[in-house]
Amino acid sequence: MAFASGKRAYGICDTCGQRYRLHQLQEQWDGFKTCPECFDPKQPQLEAPPVGADPEALLNPRPDRTEPASEVLLTNDPFLTTQGSAEITVFEDNHGRSTGDTVRFRNVTNFGGFTSAIIEDPNGYSITVTENPTTDLLNYYNNTYTFVASSNTATSTTRGGGIECTVGPEQTLLPLNPFRTGSAGASAVISVTEFKHGRATGDTVRFRNTEAVDGVSTTVLEASDGYSITVVDNNEYNFTSTGTATTGNITGGGDEVTAEGISSLPSSTAVLTYVRGDTGIGALTVNAESPNATVSLTGLAGTGSVGSLTVTGASSVTSYTVTVASYLGSNYFYIDGSRAATLNFTEGETYRFDQSDSSNSTHPLRISTTSDGTHGGGSAYTTGVTTNGTPGSSGAYTQIQVASGAPTLYYYCANHSGMGGQINT
Repeated sequence: MAFASGKRAYGICDTCGQRYRLHQLQEQWDGFKTCPECFDPKQPQLEAPPVGADPEALLNPRPDRTEPASEVLLTNDPFLTTQGSAEITVFEDNHGRSTGDTVRFRNVTNFGGFTSAIIEDPNGYSITVTENPTTDLLNYYNNTYTFVASSNTATSTTRGGGIECTVGPEQTLLPLNPFRTGSAGASAVISVTEFKHGRATGDTVRFRNTEAVDGVSTTVLEASDGYSITVVDNNEYNFTSTGTATTGNITGGGDEVTAEGISSLPSSTAVLTYVRGDTGIGALTVNAESPNATVSLTGLAGTGSVGSLTVTGASSVTSYTVTVASYLGSNYFYIDGSRAATLNFTEGETYRFDQSDSSNSTHPLRISTTSDGTHGGGSAYTTGVTTNGTPGSSGAYTQIQVASGAPTLYYYCANHSGMGGQINT
């Protein structure tokens, strides 16, 4: 069959519907005839390439591993308090945790009568999870758990904690190769990098999942009793190991090292040697400052009776967290969250005012027999009183062992008036 052609032959573009000379229309891969402007060539992805054989396996590939637990950013103001209670509810979406798990909080701001130092306890907190009574995965119980604060009770029912709170394992995952040895030799001093550790000089820390560094073995690094640390700054501390550094100033430890704060009360043993040629040993008095001091008295062959043994000073230390905050335009000491609290001390017991919180900077706490101390015309009371560090820095405190017959005392700021309160003895 013959068809018309020539310069007066026209066609319609199947895409835009405009008229073009017939010889200008081109047939596409899908059968459409289109103008030059609408012509669409076939795209390569419309034709799958030939499938070859399966690739060969790699030699010694990096294997998958179970990632260590890490910190999780919590929702804004994740803590809920109930007035008069030390129990705190934590909101963490789909936490997947279980009752008895130990978690540690960081980057917390003060709220509801609880200071950041209390909530950020390096030893962490054991949590309680209420079982979800439904099958709803979005149920309240799948997103909350509770713990009991180590000190204080809530001053109000409120949400708080700030916008940067994190929760993670008690055993903190340290950065890559966190250990650095000091000088070569025995009893090597080892520096540890742990960002925002929140620890204090004298704390006991135990390490796990370490690799040997500079001749110091994992057995030494992972000593079951841990090591007492000395804080250098907010991101570093050091300890004296029982190992020997081969070279010195070597960094190592691996990429899975964890650090765990453990409770450790100091202990001491008083050893008394009393040799006499007569028939007995008289009364002895031993001053044992440690809370769990062990004092023993043994006789010698051929001696007669052993007299009385009195141990003094073996009292526990009661610690108060001190912070400074403004109230009605004036600064006050807050003792465990209570403004200028009146305290009751017992003779013979030891009490510590912990001034590690940064708000204590330039506010050294001192004790006097006069209200407001030197600002009220009195002087500093020094009987049984010791101080340590600079207020506002880690490990700073003022401590008092209350003497027998001690008068009513007052705590005050050595630099500013009107900040303190009373101590009844």
